[in-house]
This record gives sequence, structure tokens and C-alpha cells, in this order.
Amino acid sequence: MTVEPVGRNPLLSDILKRVGLAERTGRGVDKIYEESLKYGRPLPDYSQSTREYVRLFIPRVGLDEDFTLALMEAGRKSRVGFSVQALLVLNALRSDGPMKLDELVKETGLGSSVVEVVLGNLQECSLVEQAGTKKEPAFSLVLKRPGLDVIKKDVDDGPSSDFVQKALDLAGSAGRVDRDDLMALGLSPGQAYRILRKMRDEGLLRLVGGGRSSYYVLNER
Repeated sequence: MTVEPVGRNPLLSDILKRVGLAERTGRGVDKIYEESLKYGRPLPDYSQSTREYVRLFIPRVGLDEDFTLALMEAGRKSRVGFSVQALLVLNALRSDGPMKLDELVKETGLGSSVVEVVLGNLQECSLVEQAGTKKEPAFSLVLKRPGLDVIKKDVDDGPSSDFVQKALDLAGSAGRVDRDDLMALGLSPGQAYRILRKMRDEGLLRLVGGGRSSYYVLNER
């Protein structure tokens, strides 16, 4: 995505383009990433590719419904699509929670100036909000869509209240709790993130660190 496409077999590539089975723009990889990211699925894996062949692994994981619907709603309101760079930033925030600029640069592999522009655009779409200090801001994902108030209500009054208590129990017994702990109980990444964030906002938990290494501890009051 950050280098110019180079055909491995120019003759075959040209034939496929002429008959309409391939694009001349070389956006195949970008499209694969886009289709995975916009549904909240894991990144495609090209790690087993060599100079001789390309081996692609796409994990078979269900879509993150809340993330997907929030993205569709934001796109409908703004009347613009989301670039693969924006989707990479959103995926990092969805997967790892609040992150600082340098953490997003490292996680996405994008340049600092690109990430700054993307964050500005995503804040205008109300998909990302800024917290932390002015000197060291942190950014987090905001999911807003019709029906989200029902999800938030469930955290307070419905079945998800059980997960709130389990998160408190884990933080008390193990000294910490993170999103992986709640996902192990059957929650989606988005659900686990929202519950932990709500508990932080209500003063029940305190966030420690950022990015993949972040976790929550009981907030001593």
C-alpha cells in the first residue's frame, strides 16, 4: 500500500487488464485491505509470500457489527468514503483502544503527517475523539449509530452488567484486566472495548499505558 505496484508477469497482467479481469491501477492489495478493515475483520496476512509466489491468508472471522454500522452511518452523513489509511487508523483504535500519535504511526506503518491528517478527518466525522494532555494527546474510537443507546443501556441494566462485574472481579483478583480478558468470556472486540471504556469513564477503572500493552486497574477512590 505504500509502494508502487509491480507486476510479476507483465504479459499476463496486460492480457487480464485488456479483457477486464484486472485493473490497470494496481489497487488489488488496497481493496483486499479495505474489504477486511471496513467490516472490522483482522488484517490479511501476506507473511508467507516469497519472491516466487504470493500466499494470502484471510482469517475467517465474523464482522464487528457495531463498528461496521457506525462506519456506514458516518460515511452516509459525511457523504465520503474512507481511505485505506483511515481504515488502518480506525482498526488500530478498535483493536488496541486509546493510542498516542507515535503509537498509531508504529502500528499502522503510515507517516506521522499522514496519521495527523487522517485523525483530523476522523474527528470531523465524530469517529475519533481526542483525550489526554495537549502535549501528549491520546485518541480513541467513538461508535455512534442508531440504537447505540440500547447497547449502552444493556451495559447498565441488561446482560452486559454481568461482564462489568466480571471485569471488576478480574481487576481485583489479578490486579488488572484488559480487552482480551473480556473477549475470552465471549464478547466481541467492540463490546469489550465499550464496556471497559464506560467503566473508566464512570471511575471504576483506570487506564494504564496505551496501544497493545494497555490494561485497566481498579481506580482507588
